[in-house]
Amino acid sequence: MGSGKSVIGRKLAASLGLPFIDLDLEFESLYKITIENFFKKYSEDVFRNLESKVLRQTETLSEGIISTGGGTPCFHKNMEFINSNGTSIYLKASTEILLERILSSHKPRPLLMNLSKAKMLEKIDTMLNQRKKYYEEAKITVESNNCDINGLVEVLGTLK
Repeated sequence: MGSGKSVIGRKLAASLGLPFIDLDLEFESLYKITIENFFKKYSEDVFRNLESKVLRQTETLSEGIISTGGGTPCFHKNMEFINSNGTSIYLKASTEILLERILSSHKPRPLLMNLSKAKMLEKIDTMLNQRKKYYEEAKITVESNNCDINGLVEVLGTLK
């Protein structure tokens, strides 16, 4: 959450002339419900099962940039699937930077709903620690704390 996956993914896809898929938006379109409302109605386990199915539907895409949710790589061998079907990129940012970005974003974050700023920071830190082993399986890691988005897109574009 807040690492810049959607923003950077969209810009990278545009600069390379490739299709862009935001997995969260695909989920919402397919199931006709926002992720925020889905979490209110169903459990995270149900979400992760369906999210994994949506991810696997991208297997037929010959080229493109896919932005996943922050938890996507951590369930149902999704990181293994991602790495076997493309080049994964981990946009690494500190807990404090992620919190700052999340607080300034208008996008609802179901896993952080109704938490104080201090509790959000604690939850983000816990999630990062739990997810670290999956994130570090990415083929490329990029520090995104204070990155220039256009510069980062330019560098990532050379890796194609």
